[in-house]
Order: sequence, then structure tokens, then C-alpha cells
Amino acid sequence: AGAAGLVFAGLVRLGAGLTAAAFGAACLAIEAKALDFSTNGMETGFLLLFIAYAFWALTATRPQWRHLGVAWAGIMWTRPDGFIYIGLLGAGYAAFSFFGATWAERRATLLLLVRAALCCALLYLPWFTWAWTYYGSPVPHTIIAKGSMNAGRTLGGFLTTFVTLPFKVWVGQTSVEGTLLPTYYQGGGWPAVLAHGARAFGAVAMLAWCWPGLKAPVRAASLAFHGAHAYLTYFPYFPFPWYFPATGILAAVVWGGVAGQLLAARPAWRRMTVVVASILLLGEGALTVASAVQMRAKQEIAYGNLRRIGEWLHAHARPTDHIMLEPLGYIGYFSQLRAYDFPGLSSPRMVAARKAVGNGWGILLLSLRPEWVVLRPPE
Repeated sequence: AGAAGLVFAGLVRLGAGLTAAAFGAACLAIEAKALDFSTNGMETGFLLLFIAYAFWALTATRPQWRHLGVAWAGIMWTRPDGFIYIGLLGAGYAAFSFFGATWAERRATLLLLVRAALCCALLYLPWFTWAWTYYGSPVPHTIIAKGSMNAGRTLGGFLTTFVTLPFKVWVGQTSVEGTLLPTYYQGGGWPAVLAHGARAFGAVAMLAWCWPGLKAPVRAASLAFHGAHAYLTYFPYFPFPWYFPATGILAAVVWGGVAGQLLAARPAWRRMTVVVASILLLGEGALTVASAVQMRAKQEIAYGNLRRIGEWLHAHARPTDHIMLEPLGYIGYFSQLRAYDFPGLSSPRMVAARKAVGNGWGILLLSLRPEWVVLRPPE
């Protein structure tokens, strides 16, 4: 709710108008994954709040750098990969604020970003210092485990992905469509028209930074959307759905900003904007309802299958036994066994074994030798 309010307030400050600002806020407020992952115990709600706060801060008056620094620190406290969104938003705002600006305005922009960065660093330092002292590294183990699945990724590969993203989006070779599509849409079963629509609206959010008429904060949000999806397409071994709400709020800002520009244009553009915006909101609302049905079925499977497996193991295994599996959550919790989960989000020993013998399940079983294993047929 706070994130939607800040998106609305920021768009109004930029002169988008009440209708366009409400449209942008609504795009966030009814998006299924944002709702789902904000209510299921994840950090998503806080991440959306601080990203929206950062956008609002770029539209605010003094003391703007303090707001921006606090927003950036909040992003970092919430997600370890938050620096990606901070860097993209900051770089985009700096670049697009320089066009047509005086030297004094450019200097003010640089000072704003430097002061905000220092404020962010100061507020984030307690976690950074404590984590390094306690864990031996400020990088969370889950990042190490996931990152070890992506050997060979380079900056050059990321930049190539950034450049080719607008072309590959139309053939489903990117993560862009995931911004609007339901959780785990890759499994199929959804009408093809939804994927085409998600790619089209995603392309608007991705390329709006090329439109000089948009305000710098909106163009920065578009560039951040583009860069974030280049990251999600290239670096993770799978674009998990809980990554997408962060790109969804950036898209909501861009769609609201674009709508504001078009609604201020000639009547034909205004009519077209109302029609397209209505299609997006109706489609998003329908997908949210359908996703609720999907999540209810998924929960029945979790309680009827995964939980029962965990409870059976708890009743039949010894407390000192180990279990190897991929679906760690329900089975790990209800079994209360020590787990070698793949790829090792809770298990440093699994990460070490993967580095030593590879990712094959057979060789990992021989290396780790757990008393119990839970396998899906493909595994």
C-alpha cells in the first residue's frame, strides 16, 4: 500500500496527472506476484516500498538526498542484490538529467547522488560489518549457492544481453514477459495471447527511456527495468517468480509516466491511451484472479503431498539422519532433518560437494551419502 501511494505521489509530482498516476499505482496494486509474495512471508512488500520511495525521492524537493539515501539503504537491508536496482536507477537519473541542463544543474545532480550514496553506506554499514564479523562474509550463503550455478558469466555477456534484449523479447528468450505473467508461467497451460501481450507491454517499459519527452525519473525507471531484465535473463540459472515484483513496480512507474504524456497530447492519442490502459488493467485483474486459483491449488498440493512427506520422515527417520532433496521448504520444516538441499541454499556441504564432483544427482548422492532422498521423476 505504501509503495502504491508513493508511485502515485511521485507521478503526480512529475505532472503526469491524477488519472495517469492512479493508473500507474493500480498496475502495481493488482499485480498477482506483488500481492502473493508480499503476503506469504517474503521481503517483497518492503522491497517494493523502498524502490517506490527511491522513485519518489527523485521527484522530491530538499532534502532530497536524505530521502534517496534512506530509500537506497532500505533496498540494501531488504535484498542483497538491491545494489543492482540502486545502480541502474542512479545511473539512469544521472544520464537523463544531464541532457539540456546547465553545469550548475549537472553539478547538483552529481552532488545529490554522491550524498545519497554516502547516506546509504552509513545506514547499511551496521549490517555489513556485523555480517562479515559473524558469518565471515557479508554475502549471504544463498547467493553463494545460487551463484555457483552460473559459472562463466561475464560483464561482456551481460552487456550483450542488454543490447539484444529488445529483439529477443518477441521470441520468448528473455525474462521480460515474467513481469506480467503468473507464477511459474513457464510450465505452460496459459493462453498464448497472454505471453504476446506481456511482451508488448514489457517492451514499452523496457524502451521508454529512449523517449526524450519523458521526465528523467521515469526514464531512469525504464532503464532500470531494461537492465534488471538483462540481469535476470543472463545471470540466474532460472528467473524465479519472486524476482519479478521489483521489475513490476519499475514498469508501473513507466506505464504511468507514458500514459501521462499521451493523455496530454491530441484527442486521438488520449483515446488510444485510455483503451490500451483499460486492456492492461483488465488483463492484469483477470490474471490476478486466475493466479489466486492457481496458488490455492498449489497450496493444496503442498499440504497434501509435501507436508505429508515431511511428517512421514519425521515419524520414521532418526533425528541424526540427513535428507537430500530440492524442495526444501515444507519437507525440510516438517521432517526436522538435516538437509542437503540442491543447489545448497541451506547446506554449505552441498555447495562444496557440487564444486568437487559436479551437479549430477548420482555422483552427489555417492559423495554426500544421505540416509534419505526425495526425488522427482526427472531427478
